[in-house]
Amino acid sequence: IMNGADFCHEVDGCPGLYVDAFRGKYLRRTQDPDNVFILTHYHGDHYQNLPRDGKYQGLALIHCTSVTAALLTRVHGIPDRWVIGHEYGQTFSYKIKGQKGKQAAITFYDANHCPGACIVVIQLPDGTTHLHTGDMRYHEKFKSYPLLREA
Repeated sequence: IMNGADFCHEVDGCPGLYVDAFRGKYLRRTQDPDNVFILTHYHGDHYQNLPRDGKYQGLALIHCTSVTAALLTRVHGIPDRWVIGHEYGQTFSYKIKGQKGKQAAITFYDANHCPGACIVVIQLPDGTTHLHTGDMRYHEKFKSYPLLREA
């Protein structure tokens, strides 16, 4: 099984934020509206047991690229109210669960893997930066991504 280790799905220092975690104990956490899930790309080993055909009832939002969002809603059948698409390079905020007023800044960059695939940069308020690659193929253009250069 790819992505089998728990540490691959949880972001240290950022409780309630999960990456490519649609299986096992994590799937139950989609029922908590304070949790947020990131899907790096639309391949089965990353969305695994995510319910299809309108059966996903949230309450956790799923953040991904706009291309992946279109695949989730149009192909997978996830109601669009649960999916938020972002463009590459666009930074959005996540209110860190249990850390009053603290937010993580999250940015997606092109992973050079398949349409809509992203690598994820997560910047915590304490200055820690996490990089989650999902699946990616290195390309020289990665050196031009501002947050990767900074990290």
